[in-house]
Amino acid sequence: MRGFPFALIAVAAFNTGIAALLTLVSYGGGFRENFVFSQCIGLSVLLLVHAGWRAFWPGGKPPRLPFVGLIVLAILAGWLGGSAIASAILGLPWTAGRSAYAALGVTIAAGFMGTWFFWSRHRAAELERQRVEAQLKLLQAQIEPHFLFNTLANLDALIASDAARARVMLGHLNEYLRATLAAARKERNSLNEEFALLRNYLEVLTIRMGGRVYADLFRAM
Repeated sequence: MRGFPFALIAVAAFNTGIAALLTLVSYGGGFRENFVFSQCIGLSVLLLVHAGWRAFWPGGKPPRLPFVGLIVLAILAGWLGGSAIASAILGLPWTAGRSAYAALGVTIAAGFMGTWFFWSRHRAAELERQRVEAQLKLLQAQIEPHFLFNTLANLDALIASDAARARVMLGHLNEYLRATLAAARKERNSLNEEFALLRNYLEVLTIRMGGRVYADLFRAM
């Protein structure tokens, strides 16, 4: 799960808000008791969800229904474990009475509210990532024909004057086109693949333009 430190801070703040709200409606034994119970239960649920995600879907996006099942189990286990921890901290006996089931109801409501918040945040970030990738691909599609036509024109002129350099340029152009086609067939590329693409692109430009390429890069930086 990405952004776990943020999730930890957000859940702790959310738990504090729940404790304050419960205190305002005269639930529990005051703010201190509500705060300890709220933090112990809420953080237990978060840690269980995080641990389950890492155990079952390491580095990937979990399927919706199994993930909802994980959240339900985490809420129940977090309520039981968190209540026991909070009771031990406060020195209170814990029994499954009316107040305990009321706390379960609060935990369920808070758990699904928190899940909706983090899901919405993740969805917004995913849409933004897709938008940026679409813009980059559009820009790449606009640049590549211009780059290719200029390179072919330069290669045609270079064959007559310096056949050895023309063969070197053709080799880099071939590698660049291979990397470009491979990248177009995949949603994501590794850093090594991106660097290989960039390296061959710069090698072609270096043969075409000489040292001006790196001078322009240093000025841009």
